[in-house]
Amino acid sequence: MKKIAQIAMLLAATFCIAAGAVNAQQPPLALTPDPDLLTGLTFNDGVRDLQLQPNVANAVGLGRPGIYAVQAPPGLDSVTVTPTWTNTSITSVSGSVRHVTYGQDGSSVTWSSSESGVGKTVSLMSSRLPGNGTTLLTLSVTGVTSKPYRLYLQHNNLWKSANDRLRQLELEIGD
Repeated sequence: MKKIAQIAMLLAATFCIAAGAVNAQQPPLALTPDPDLLTGLTFNDGVRDLQLQPNVANAVGLGRPGIYAVQAPPGLDSVTVTPTWTNTSITSVSGSVRHVTYGQDGSSVTWSSSESGVGKTVSLMSSRLPGNGTTLLTLSVTGVTSKPYRLYLQHNNLWKSANDRLRQLELEIGD
């Protein structure tokens, strides 16, 4: 039940950002990554970087481990995911993929200690799936104590406006 509530909250926040409903009285918050964990994380659809949307109202960017959403174009087969870190204690970053909509696991991906800043392909769809849906990428950092980063990649017809609005928020707070 807790997971359903988390997903419902995430979807509600996603709709608000996608629709441009940001509280004008509250300035956007730039999250700060933990320097001992991931210091950067990008998703690229082959044309542009897709923006991370934290599960925090009116905030942008990568913060501490937690739940994030990334809006992807409908029909997108894969994204290139690039984690970065500076902590030499990190021995690897591994990502497990779960096609949430269909309850099936996808192919996992791993970055070794020397692969900070290296992009790897994460599949959002599979020939055994009937169509688009939501894919959960769970990134675990090995070598340091950390909770996982849980990233929901959602195929969404409003993906472009959601990404444009998040990018605008980043610019407003000084990218």
